Order: sequence, then structure tokens, then C-alpha cells
Amino acid sequence: MQVLSVNSGLNQIKETKKQNSVTSQQTKNPVFKNLIKAVMVERSLKKKYGIESNFGTSGFVAECVETTTKLFDDLFGRRSLPDEAKFLSFRKFFNEDDSVLGMHYSGYGSENGVFFNSDVKCFKTHNKLKFNEITEKILWWHPTGHYLQTFVHEYAHSAHFKHLYEKGNGYIMNDLRNTRIPTAVGRFITKFKLGRYSATNMNEFMAERITKDVCKNLGSSDIYTGSKKDLDYESIFSRKWSYRYSTPQSYLDYFTQQVWNGEKEKANDVAEEMGIYLKKIESKEVSPVLEAVREKVPKPSLWSKLADSLAEINANITKNLDKRNNLILRKGY
Repeated sequence: MQVLSVNSGLNQIKETKKQNSVTSQQTKNPVFKNLIKAVMVERSLKKKYGIESNFGTSGFVAECVETTTKLFDDLFGRRSLPDEAKFLSFRKFFNEDDSVLGMHYSGYGSENGVFFNSDVKCFKTHNKLKFNEITEKILWWHPTGHYLQTFVHEYAHSAHFKHLYEKGNGYIMNDLRNTRIPTAVGRFITKFKLGRYSATNMNEFMAERITKDVCKNLGSSDIYTGSKKDLDYESIFSRKWSYRYSTPQSYLDYFTQQVWNGEKEKANDVAEEMGIYLKKIESKEVSPVLEAVREKVPKPSLWSKLADSLAEINANITKNLDKRNNLILRKGY
């Protein structure tokens, strides 16, 4: 009996060591580690934010989504977040090719989700994704080269949709998606450096505006270092500039405000005034800076002279950017 007991004990020790060895090998396996990370993030998103998610074995994509979720929760509130976030094959589920990195879905209810394409190789590592984003910025396609750009962009769609839904205008999201950006706005986009993709339609313009405003202020550890007031698009024009239509930036702020609020007709009205303003600048009938200030100051002051000088410099820079952008479009880059 004693011998059997000893043998039984030795066998138990051997079995325990064997199990520990297998567990240790699994833990060192990159696929297994990524799977564990993905599962942990999925559980966290569900528990903290009510977001249904599935990242397969991509711990990296899971971390990017988790970081973006925390960012938007802090900047735009819980109401801005999507209901689901998934990493899946666009070729299989949406019949899309490898050029599409992300996608946002919104129905006629409050449901909306963000999806990221598992067919794309750049989602494998931080460096590959960052290289891809920087390349797209260089090609004038997107306004920022930050590695979180794609994630922020799709979450921006979610924040925009949720804002419209709360105003009772959720259905307008589809209208904005099918409304092309007017030519005058497209020319202003060159000055604003939002990239060519923002000229696709009003929906993408809004997402790219948010993406630029968020990513340009991301400091170390992806913490937002800017002012949250700059992301309050519902009244961004009236808050940032008291004189209506006096600079290219003020026109774009006012246009952004209308798109964010789903005021498509007002946005088109602004676009028409942008066209008139551009003609005035090109014919030098009006200074592109502080026209309203000129009306308030009868005699030229030191400030108005400085404003005119800055306006001239700005006009030349803008003209060169327009030429560069048109050249890129003609070459088809």
C-alpha cells in the first residue's frame, strides 16, 4: 500500500509537470498570446461599454480598438460609441477588395458598428500599420499619418451618426453619404489639408475632419493633449470666430458645423458662398483675412496692415497648394 501510494504520488507530480510544460509552451506561442489578448479586450469592451466585439487572434487590432474606444468615450461621451467592433474578412462578408481598411455601418435604428479588414496585411503589426498611414498621408489621401487613423476615422462616423440620431435625424446619415462635396469646398479642403478622401462626400468630410482634429493632438501613450472645446462641432463656428465668412478656416468651420448637425441645405448654401469668396480672393477684390475687421476700422491700423501682409502670404501658400493638389489629381496618384 505504501509503495502504491508513493508511485501514485510520483505519477501525479509527473502529470503536473507535463501540464505546466504544455501551458508554458502555449503561453510562449505568439498566436496563443494574441488570442488571449483579443479575448480579454472583447470581455472588457462588453463589460465597460456594452460593445460586442470579435478580433479573432489579433491582439494588436484589439488593443487599437480598445485605445480608440477609451479616447472617444473621453472626448465625445459614451453615446458616441458603436454597438459592435469586429475584425473580419471584407472579401468574404462584404465582397470588398483589400484596398478598404475599415467600414462603418448604421441602420435606421440606433444600431451602428465599425469593422476592420482582416485581409489587409498592414493590420498585423504597429510598424506596418504606421507605415501604411504615413504613405497615405504623403499621397495626399488622408490628413494624418498616425497609426490609429483608420480606427479614429470609423469611430468618427459612429460619433457623427449618434449625434444625428439624438437630434432625430439618424436617417440623414445616408443622405450625407450620397451627397458629393461641392467644387468650392473641395478647393478649400486643399487649404485645410484634409486630404482627397474628404472630398468624396459630406459623410467622409466629417469623419476626416474629426480624424485630423483628434490625431494631431495625440501625445505620448495616445493621450489627447488638445482642447475638448475644439471638438464641439455643434457650434464650432460661432465659438471659434465671431466674424462670419472672413477666412478660409471660418468657412470650413461653418460648413463643418452644418454637416455635423445634418443641415445639408445650409451646407450647400455655405458652399455657394465659398465659391464667390474664392473668386474674390483670386481677383484680389478682397483680402482673405479679416474683411469684417476692415469694416470696423475706418482707417488702416497697424493691425490691419499686419493682417493684409499675412493674408498675402497665406494667399500665395494656398495658391501653391492648389496647384500641387491639382497636379496630383491629374496624375492619378
